[in-house]
Amino acid sequence: MEEYLMGKLCKGSWVFGVFVVISSFLFIYPSFAGQSVISTAVPANHTYNSRSPAIVFIDDIIGYSFYAADNGNCYVRKTQNGGTIWEEPVDLNGSLSSCTGPVVWYDQWTPGDNSGDMIYVVFADEQTDEMYLQILDTSIGSLVHVPEPVAITNISATHGMQDISQYAISKSTTDVLYVGLNDNDGSMVLSCPYNLDPANCDSVSEFTNIGVGLLDDVKQDEVKLMPLDSGDMLLIRRDYSQNDVDSKVYHVGSMNWDSQWTDIDTSASASTGFRNAISAVVNKTTHDVYMCYTEKPNASGAVIHTAIFSGGSWTHKANVITEDKSQQCQISYDETTGDIYVSRIEQDTTANFREISLHVSSDGMNSWQDLQRISETRDDFRTLAMNPHADKNI
Repeated sequence: MEEYLMGKLCKGSWVFGVFVVISSFLFIYPSFAGQSVISTAVPANHTYNSRSPAIVFIDDIIGYSFYAADNGNCYVRKTQNGGTIWEEPVDLNGSLSSCTGPVVWYDQWTPGDNSGDMIYVVFADEQTDEMYLQILDTSIGSLVHVPEPVAITNISATHGMQDISQYAISKSTTDVLYVGLNDNDGSMVLSCPYNLDPANCDSVSEFTNIGVGLLDDVKQDEVKLMPLDSGDMLLIRRDYSQNDVDSKVYHVGSMNWDSQWTDIDTSASASTGFRNAISAVVNKTTHDVYMCYTEKPNASGAVIHTAIFSGGSWTHKANVITEDKSQQCQISYDETTGDIYVSRIEQDTTANFREISLHVSSDGMNSWQDLQRISETRDDFRTLAMNPHADKNI
């Protein structure tokens, strides 16, 4: 498979970039003028790189791409020129040999944190059947946990981790790390009081399961974790067995989850063959959460829906597209302008020929404009990711 960064759209002082997996390479498209290769050695099975977010830009030019390679390792590569050139890959998983793919959270994606330097990376290993945490300190450009990442679970006796296992990581406004896991063999939500010190979350004993039996573990439902105000955490689930999208809030004051799931959409047909069809980002000023999700991905009549979580409830907003064979969607928010961006993979009428399109809303997702196609050609695009905060880079 290939991995691309699908372009940088210059807009004032920021740059846009999307990475895409295709066949055997990971690419970036800088300035929509050409593509740059991140890796030529990613797995043919694209599910290893189907989780998001997996790309972080900390300013206009410095970014990090996290990915699974075809040798069983997970890597991070750094760019210091906005995605045109990528430095040598750095191994995230130490002596582990079967990384299922990384997903990340950056300190400054959390409301109230405007100076944090850490990128938290979570992944599983198919040989040990455990979950692991690695941390990248962007202030010095080095990994915190060397030579080995930190094991944060002790579940190998009951779990068989695999490429389609679903997980997410986030950091609350009270500096607590949360990790959600959903797998055929069970589910959990882990928490650890990080408190700006990696030593506080450097062993499995420091992670507490606060979500025993919370998730449906039948079909590896996709999960997202979004920080709310007062330290609360929003859990969003794409429920494949029920074809719906719903959410629950963890209330840190009472240390309890909502008693019932809140329905967002009860008729959002899904496909386990086309994951990464849900994406969310938090507004750092208002704590509102913006979300996109694809109904009937890769089928005729596919719809990309949007919704906003504000004041404790969900409101549906305008669809990005309807009646189109779209697969995945990714969403990003510009804190400076208020613009919201959605990128998507669009299936052509010919099998295995797809293109990547970008859309923008300047009115809070009440309407959408087709900004432009950002893929140079139609090809076998399989998965994509965007930096969630467009005021840095997408």
